[in-house]
Amino acid sequence: MTETITTWILVALLTEGVTEILKVLFPDKIKDKATFATSIVVGVALAFSFNLQLFNLSGVGAYFATAAAGILASRGANYLNGFLKKMDIIKTLK
Repeated sequence: MTETITTWILVALLTEGVTEILKVLFPDKIKDKATFATSIVVGVALAFSFNLQLFNLSGVGAYFATAAAGILASRGANYLNGFLKKMDIIKTLK
């Protein structure tokens, strides 16, 4: 159980980091809603990379569970981003 929670936190942190890097690499393309979509794509990709699942499902259900885990991790990354901006650790690019 502890390993699963640790993996979720790791995926959320990596999702946040990769999304921030992509925003810097493509500042004209990734803004506002595109940031949200990018975070979801990165979160789902990392969830599949780490084989992260909500439940121990098999077959087609495992793919849906992993995609859902990636979406949840991307939302966790969004909350982490908001927290880091409030603490003035991340500067908002204008």
